[in-house]
Amino acid sequence: MVEVKCPLCESDIEVPDVEGHYECPECEGTFEYEGVESDSPIVSLREIWPVVVFFILFITGSALVIIFGET
Repeated sequence: MVEVKCPLCESDIEVPDVEGHYECPECEGTFEYEGVESDSPIVSLREIWPVVVFFILFITGSALVIIFGET
């Protein structure tokens, strides 16, 4: 169980740590709980794709300069 604040009345209530719709026992309103966010240091590829593309182009360009560069 996780203690969260009801977004409708700000009461502290306990819900299972599972995504879903729950009813507040205080105001009887329904709200959606999306689960606890992870503090994982793992970053998704969607967040770092520009950096990955830059390094691929940089390495490719460097290799071309080394191979075909002027001597």
